[in-house]
Amino acid sequence: MEDEKVLENNENIGNNENSVATENTEELNKELEELAELFRKELAKTTEEFETGGEVESEATEGSESVNDEEIADEPEGEPLLCALCGESYENGKEGICEDCLKDLRNRPFGFVNVLLVIAIGVLGIVAMRGFWDNVGGYALAYEAKAQFNMGNISSAKTAYDNAISYFEGKEINARNLYFESAEAIFIQMSEGSVSMTDVADRVSKGFDDSALPMPQYTKYKNMGNEALVLYGTMQSFYDIVNKSEYQQYTADDRAMYNSIMKELDALIGAPLEIQTVDGKLKEVTHNEAMVYFCQYMFAYTSGKTYEAQEYLAKVYETEPDYLWLYAYEYALSSIGAGDIETAEKLAGSLIEADRQDVDGYSLYSTIARLSGDADKAIEWTDKALEFDPENAELLRLKAMALVVKGDPEQAKEVIDEALTYESYGILYYTSIVIENELGNTETVEETVSMLQSYGLEVSDRVNSYLAGKITTEQLFTEGTGDVE
Repeated sequence: MEDEKVLENNENIGNNENSVATENTEELNKELEELAELFRKELAKTTEEFETGGEVESEATEGSESVNDEEIADEPEGEPLLCALCGESYENGKEGICEDCLKDLRNRPFGFVNVLLVIAIGVLGIVAMRGFWDNVGGYALAYEAKAQFNMGNISSAKTAYDNAISYFEGKEINARNLYFESAEAIFIQMSEGSVSMTDVADRVSKGFDDSALPMPQYTKYKNMGNEALVLYGTMQSFYDIVNKSEYQQYTADDRAMYNSIMKELDALIGAPLEIQTVDGKLKEVTHNEAMVYFCQYMFAYTSGKTYEAQEYLAKVYETEPDYLWLYAYEYALSSIGAGDIETAEKLAGSLIEADRQDVDGYSLYSTIARLSGDADKAIEWTDKALEFDPENAELLRLKAMALVVKGDPEQAKEVIDEALTYESYGILYYTSIVIENELGNTETVEETVSMLQSYGLEVSDRVNSYLAGKITTEQLFTEGTGDVE
């Protein structure tokens, strides 16, 4: 998760709306399957009765006791065999029933009880199928969402879940499972930082009503929603501290004030935090330790304390390794800078394993390949990621750098120009300056540098070293950080 995404949206959580529609069709598919299975079993049972003469309802004797083959199988030796139905002696038949009675059983219509059972199953099936076909479009969307989620395509799953939810909300149907499952997909990525945290909690809240709360199968979603609220609340505590009036004059070189802020952040670990849970109750919990460390990482990083920032990021990794969305990309980049390629590759693989469409994992693999001098492999990784997000400016920038290393600045210019049509930020222009300089476009380089300066942006030291001829483009993109910063 990028720092900008985490820092955006500092709004308070609103009151969760707990009203839901009275109609609930979430178990419809399950009910249909159970009805179909019941019908198959009953039909098979009835057919077996007629074919085998096994357990049948006797109409020749008083009461409703059934005649069982095992009960009449052991006739005394020497005595004639008597048919259990007609009472006559017989030679040809099946264990207690004469051949004529067997024929009669095979041709006999359904008994009254069986007829009622089949009719009842048929009526229930018609009612259920009618409800199913009325909402078949929504079920198709829900099926697609679940399938994408199971394949690890979390971004596609989120889109499909949202489409399915919109469908059922339009029909005033509480799609409880869709709210829960879509919240889980969002929790895996947390792509919008604090916005995603509130989104997870809101969706879980919508999925709950009085009948759902005690059901154990929903416990994990309830815990997940509350966890998202704790994460959000912890971030709010961080903002409350850094925005205190006594810290408004803070500057990056004010070590005393920096230490004071960090001390207050340290005190959040284990400190109480009150949240309103997804089921509308006030609850006292403790701040999320991993999120406290991440907030300290952000503050240290923006204060220019790079080494300390990496230490806090390592604490996030150690405290909550499952929070890949919180630390993995930044920690992998710092590992690359420190020469720890093994850790970076491990984190890249973990990101893709959690979400096959997470472009950060592919970006890391591309960076690692470029630093090793394998430009073709670096381009291959960016192309895989661009299949999921073709307008991602950062992916295009990484591809452009790999093309320069490969010795193809002409194509690199096409790629970086495309990236600049989607986004406009410093390092995109820094990369463009390098590519234009490789092509000998001195005037364009000067114009771009002047434009950046007009916005208060100075060209980075690494790019200046390149422009001064102190390092080559290959050194710029394959050594150290391997980047323009």
